[in-house]
Amino acid sequence: VPLKAVYESAKATPKEQLSSDAMGLISVAAMTPYKYVATAILLILSVVLLFISFTLISNTIRLSIYAKRFLIHTMNLVGAVDAFIRKPFVKEHMIMGIIAGLLADGIILGILYYFGMEYADLRSILTVNDITLLFGTVIVLGIIITGTATVVSVNHYLKMDPDSLYYV
Repeated sequence: VPLKAVYESAKATPKEQLSSDAMGLISVAAMTPYKYVATAILLILSVVLLFISFTLISNTIRLSIYAKRFLIHTMNLVGAVDAFIRKPFVKEHMIMGIIAGLLADGIILGILYYFGMEYADLRSILTVNDITLLFGTVIVLGIIITGTATVVSVNHYLKMDPDSLYYV
């Protein structure tokens, strides 16, 4: 039986006589126009939250590197190349990004487990591939955000005039 025929017969039948499958089909068909609106809203929300997280992480890393600005200047005076000075900071903060991504994945897993127990239908919607992709994306974004913020912050102090290190 084609899906359209089931939908048309379900629309013609009073709601009291419909099976749960037909009711589900009607509710899905009624929600279809709103799918794109919901997708756009969630996309905009995720971009805003990504920007906020990048800003918070960047400011935290700036404070961490600010405390070591004299060490950066000393390494510069000794003659270390910029990449040599930058490398330990980037490595340290990328490890922190991996740890933060794993913690976030653990929280997401706990939330998914809770809602999976509450709403059994959620298990049929989310596949293992979707969850794996989500976890990988969270870890990769943690590495990219912390690495980028660290490079920008260290470069700021590498290019700074030695006299202005005291007045930052």
